[in-house]
Amino acid sequence: MQSQKHTGKNNTDITKIAEIHEEIKNTDVATVIVSENKVNFSRKVEGLELSFTEKKDSLMLNINVLDNTIIKNPVDFCFGSLNKNFNQNLKIKFNIGKNSYIKVYSFCIFPNADGAFHIMNGNIKIGENSTLEYIEKHTHNENNTNLNINPKSNILVSKNAKFITKFEVLKGYVGNLKIDYKMRLMENATCDASVALKMSGKDTANIKENVFMNENNSKAVLLSKIASFDNSTAKVFNYMESTGKNNLGHIECHEILQNKGEVSAYPCIKVADSSSRITHEASLGGVNNKKLESLMSKGLTKKKAENLLISALLKS
Repeated sequence: MQSQKHTGKNNTDITKIAEIHEEIKNTDVATVIVSENKVNFSRKVEGLELSFTEKKDSLMLNINVLDNTIIKNPVDFCFGSLNKNFNQNLKIKFNIGKNSYIKVYSFCIFPNADGAFHIMNGNIKIGENSTLEYIEKHTHNENNTNLNINPKSNILVSKNAKFITKFEVLKGYVGNLKIDYKMRLMENATCDASVALKMSGKDTANIKENVFMNENNSKAVLLSKIASFDNSTAKVFNYMESTGKNNLGHIECHEILQNKGEVSAYPCIKVADSSSRITHEASLGGVNNKKLESLMSKGLTKKKAENLLISALLKS
């Protein structure tokens, strides 16, 4: 079962930048392509329902995965604009039924943005025994930092369900990034959330991630890896709470800075039962000198050695 909608050249241009223009020709790949607040193209597959409400200044997107559905191929979302100044306002409701699986690649393409906004408000429910993998990949302007990225989501991970997510900027300045995720885990649920950023110029990042494990036997990991150059600043606020029994959690933050870059980490942990355990690990500062010297002894310049270590951190 499929539905398709086509409008405009922008569809082709942003998918080429995302490097999915050939992949989405496959009719077995569910796809949603959005330019600013309009749907350019959509295709659903069996077990996946899509509906849209377009308004002048916003787009509402409803995604529903039926019970007992395995979406075989990763789903491609592409949200973008080739304009300089725009306000993309997305409201996404994502419901995954019981005993189901879906993996989504979300490509956010803003190569010319200058004074633009990308705002995403999401409500996600992952049903019992189901899994959602959500990988968000951004392409931004390489010439300025005047782009505002504000993703905000409330995620419910039901009994025996899994939520895996990763956020990264592949190209261009980060801009002004504000992430706000709230994840609530039911019994025996799992959450694994990571952010990887290479920041420079006047980039700013404010990352808030909150995990609540108020049932039993849940597991959660929050991981952030950030390299801050020039005058960029990053602040990471992680809150993890366990009031149930036999829960396990871990917060890990690795941040490298150079020049006048500034990084801060603010972990907060609450545990209300002795059978549960939450740990925290953080490293903030310059490049590891021993690793740097080891690479330089093999003939690399200091700059190349630093870049290699930073690249390895962000890709690990």
